[in-house]
Amino acid sequence: ALPISPQPPRTSPTEQLSLLVHSPPEPVLPEEEPVEVMALLRALLRNRAAIPREDTIRALAEGLGYERVSAKLRGRLEGHLRAAVSRQVLDPDSGDDLRLATRKLEDYTRDDLVEALRSVSREGSVYEREELARTLLDHLGFRRMTKGAGAAIKSAFNAAVRRELFERVDATRVRRL
Repeated sequence: ALPISPQPPRTSPTEQLSLLVHSPPEPVLPEEEPVEVMALLRALLRNRAAIPREDTIRALAEGLGYERVSAKLRGRLEGHLRAAVSRQVLDPDSGDDLRLATRKLEDYTRDDLVEALRSVSREGSVYEREELARTLLDHLGFRRMTKGAGAAIKSAFNAAVRRELFERVDATRVRRL
C-alpha cells in the first residue's frame, strides 16, 4: 500500500500574500500606498473566490511592511478598499468577503477606461502615451502590460481623442483637454 501523504497545512490569506510578495524592509510611504494596495489586492485575490475583509486588511498591512494594524493604518486601508470598489478592482456587492470585480484590464469597458484615463491625468497637461498607459495600469492595480491590456488602452486613447477629451500632440504624446 502506498503511504497517504498528509494534506498540506492550510495557510491564512496573510501567509499566502507573504508568499506572493516580499514585504519591504520599511513600511511603504503613504503617498505610494494606493498603487501598492491595488496591486496587492489583485495578487491576494487573483485565484480565490473571496477572502474575509479582516484577513485582507491584515494581509495588506503586512504586504505594505507593517507589523500590526493600528487605528490610523486601518482607516487608510479602509479608504483604499473604498477606492478599489470605485475603480472596479473589488466587487461592490461582496460584503465582508472581498472578491475581485475585474481580473484583467480587458474586463473593463472602453468607457470605464476612458474615465480612468481622465482621473489619472490633469487638464491641460501633456503626457507620453506610454507613461499615461503605465499610470493607468498602476491606478487599476495591474503590474504588467499584456497584449490584451495594450489593445484595450489603445482603444481607450482613441475613444478619448474622438470624444475630444484628449488631443494628439504628436505620434507619442497626448494632451488632456
